[in-house]
Amino acid sequence: RYITSVLADGAQRAQVMARETLKEVKLKMGLI
Repeated sequence: RYITSVLADGAQRAQVMARETLKEVKLKMGLI
């Protein structure tokens, strides 16, 4: 149960980071 929650938390954090990175890339490319 502990491992599952750690993995879920990590996945959620990775998703947020990916979204921010994507936003930054789009900004630099002038898509936003």
